[in-house]
Amino acid sequence: MTASAETSHRTSGRISGGFGSPDNRKVNGNLPEWKSLYWLIAATPATLIFFSDALEIAFYEHARAPNMGPVSQIVLMMIFYACWPVVPWLIWQSVERHQRLPGAVVARSGIWLVLKLAGLALVANFLHMSILTFVLRAQYSPPGWGTADFMFSVTELWVQHGGVWFFVFAVFGCGIYWMFRARPQPEQDQLVYEVRQGNRIVPVAVGNVSWIEACGNYSQLHTSSGAFLVRKSLASIERETAQHGFVRSHRGALVNMAFVSSISPDVSRGGYTINLKTGGLAPLSRRRLSVFREQLAH
Repeated sequence: MTASAETSHRTSGRISGGFGSPDNRKVNGNLPEWKSLYWLIAATPATLIFFSDALEIAFYEHARAPNMGPVSQIVLMMIFYACWPVVPWLIWQSVERHQRLPGAVVARSGIWLVLKLAGLALVANFLHMSILTFVLRAQYSPPGWGTADFMFSVTELWVQHGGVWFFVFAVFGCGIYWMFRARPQPEQDQLVYEVRQGNRIVPVAVGNVSWIEACGNYSQLHTSSGAFLVRKSLASIERETAQHGFVRSHRGALVNMAFVSSISPDVSRGGYTINLKTGGLAPLSRRRLSVFREQLAH
């Protein structure tokens, strides 16, 4: 047994998707994460346009709004442009939630993702035009304008520029979706156990587990990276991994058939030893030999 101990996972934000217990989940692969660099990339176009407008307001009288001073105008424009990077982030979150669904659901719900992104684009477009209208009204309209004037301006801007911005949002959506689809995906609906390694929670996919050993109320997952404990009985894990190529080789062991290299007699124990492709060894009892060989032949 190693010093690595299992975790009784109490949060739900790390790996999304359906799960049957706190220690394991089914996920749809290693998805890319939104990074700080992406905020910088998303903010770059807005920042460049803002500085261009700010310089124009600062140095050219004709660019200044009649209803407020240049500082207030620049601050208002800064708030407007600061909203832009949120749109790619929202699109990213929508695509990520979709891709974290079980593989079978992802395969048949592509149209739903398109509709969801289209709806998000419409909402973002409307908010964009509404904020822009408020900014322009606050800067240039005479006092006394009301809701009717505001909605008329929103509609006018939507007719003039809505199609362009909807196209821009669509490009964002396609680009982000391509980033997710281009990422190499492991087997769909892959079973993953979350284990504690020091102060970190580490996902261990069953596809990387060569064999599983019973350790009292725990089970030890043997991988090429080491052994990890999960607080589950071997019988419970046997039911969960039955569809993932694991076969009972001993009352205290499950073996991933994909890792079996050969079987050799174990004279000292009176049974057999399973030689694994990782170089490890797993026990095989005499009474399970014939069944195990049949499974290995398949």
